[in-house]
Amino acid sequence: PAYAWLRGGHDAVVHGRRRYVRSEVVGLLERAGFLVLRATHANVLLLPAAALSRLCGRLAGGPPRSDVRCHSGLINGMLRTLLRLEALWLGRLDAPAGLSILALARKPSHA
Repeated sequence: PAYAWLRGGHDAVVHGRRRYVRSEVVGLLERAGFLVLRATHANVLLLPAAALSRLCGRLAGGPPRSDVRCHSGLINGMLRTLLRLEALWLGRLDAPAGLSILALARKPSHA
């Protein structure tokens, strides 16, 4: 999960301990001995809606709750389309911001 400022009730419900920035993920992997081949954000297109939802949740107060819900087929179809478009984009380019951070890393081979 990305960005501490996005922390909300969902994180509490799913027992998320922390949120990261890209450089932290890269640093953790490198300190663990991995060679980072790529690190990018994901869930870019959902970031504005999630940020608004978290802000509204803070303002409304109340008990923490998960963001995961069952939606209609129409909404699920739209979300699936957005994520498929994003997957095409992420196949070629890194994303500057998003709800998540994805990293591709490998352990160096020792001769």
